[in-house]
Amino acid sequence: MSFLPIVQRELRAAARRKSTFRLRWWTTLVALTVAAFALVGFWVSRSRASYGNPVFDLLTGYAFGLSLLAGVLLTADCLSAEKRQGTLGLLFLSNLKGYDVVLGKFIAASLNAFYALLALLPVTGLPLMLGGVAGEEFWRMALALLNALFFSLALGFGASTFARDSQRAQGATLLLLLLLAGAVPALAAAGLPARFSPALRGLTWVSPFYPYWHAADVRYAGHAGIYWGTLVASHLFGWACLAVASLVLPWIWQDETVGVERRSVRMLGPRQIRRRRPARPHRAPPRLLALNPILWLIGNQTGLRLVVWCIVLGWGVVLWVGGQESPSSASWAYIPARVCAFCLKLLLAHEAARFFADARRTGELELILCTPLRSSEILQGQTLALKRVFLYPMLVFLCLNFVPVGFQAYGALSTGWVGALPGVLGELLLALAASGWLALGLIADSFAVIWFGRWLALTSRRPHLAPGLTILFVLVIPSAGICGLDLLADLIFITHGMSAVGGDFRWRFAQQNQAGFRLAPLPAPISPAAAPPVIAH
Repeated sequence: MSFLPIVQRELRAAARRKSTFRLRWWTTLVALTVAAFALVGFWVSRSRASYGNPVFDLLTGYAFGLSLLAGVLLTADCLSAEKRQGTLGLLFLSNLKGYDVVLGKFIAASLNAFYALLALLPVTGLPLMLGGVAGEEFWRMALALLNALFFSLALGFGASTFARDSQRAQGATLLLLLLLAGAVPALAAAGLPARFSPALRGLTWVSPFYPYWHAADVRYAGHAGIYWGTLVASHLFGWACLAVASLVLPWIWQDETVGVERRSVRMLGPRQIRRRRPARPHRAPPRLLALNPILWLIGNQTGLRLVVWCIVLGWGVVLWVGGQESPSSASWAYIPARVCAFCLKLLLAHEAARFFADARRTGELELILCTPLRSSEILQGQTLALKRVFLYPMLVFLCLNFVPVGFQAYGALSTGWVGALPGVLGELLLALAASGWLALGLIADSFAVIWFGRWLALTSRRPHLAPGLTILFVLVIPSAGICGLDLLADLIFITHGMSAVGGDFRWRFAQQNQAGFRLAPLPAPISPAAAPPVIAH
């Protein structure tokens, strides 16, 4: 097999870098999953329901989410890093084909993830001993999880083929995963794809969510065809991404700007060439420079602000329509509100870690640290940039979460609640407490992702992974906790980030660079007695 040398090359490179971090965070994930299993098992053992089902759903749900996140962390920057380093063209000087390079790098990049998932599957099988979970359900879920992991890794590899920047490749992978695994099932549940073309309805078949959702015995009994059909379709979609990467990679491995400029000049005529104008560089308003130089350097971020406002306004429309349909209850809005809050925190985590990660990758951070700017002013500039994008949308989102409570109170007043006053007040207080808990979690998670993301971006050996690792450690893993354990984790992340980054981090960055830069020892001086004799001519 001609792609095996590529696998050996990647594994030897990982061994030289001592890159055991991937296995390290997957091992940490297994340990935390076992701890979550123990806590939830103790909690459900006190009830009369079947013990295995809630634990199995919780463990497989988090395994499914982390399997989807693996493509963003492991393969989204696989080929784009080779493009930036200029080493991808050296592979094509040999007799290797496009599929050799793609398969070799894909196997080397995803091998640790598959090993970690295989180690995680026995943990998800522990609920079999508690009862309520059949063996067939476990094996169907194992297939769905392996398929989701392969789907995510292949999608990240396909996005890395067409991107050169690591942040763009990871962002495109995350956006496609949210679209196929989140937005498409949500629209299908609302019945919207049935009103559109068959091409849009076909997206539901390539979503990896449906094999996971229909693997349970309750849903598999009447929808066995949907489970196997979507499992095969999403698996073939992953192979299609690898096939496209194999066909396209030998033609687009060069610098993209040179190729695009040559093709555009060749396709345009003399008249069109004379009419062309050079693109103007994007400049931030000068008033931002007066406020803070880092704020001016980051810029307006109009596109990101538009995305955040679209999420918030879309949630407002959903609340208005849902409140008109079911005004007597506010419980229906809790889970969708958590999903929308997770999307906002996802964007905030990515943006909080992106600036320092990009600055370290491009060398801008060294130039910034050479200026008279204090560390507090640098952090203040990034904080102002985050406030300009996220502050007002999040405040509007927090206010919108109390709208279902208002609809419920209005419905109780209109139907006559004097006879059932204790029950109505209890439901209103419960809905109000749920909205307040969601608001408290959003605020705590926001501060946690900001400080922990900064720390990871400044200290990690691979800063381009800082956004994904921030999402993993702050948003995904602690959400398995109960009784406020996620808030305790947020407090730990905030305290650690503020103590490590809140002070003057110049010395920390200097020590990190000095640790990786060591001068070679000077040769020992030669004594006159040991000097060679001089021959006179």
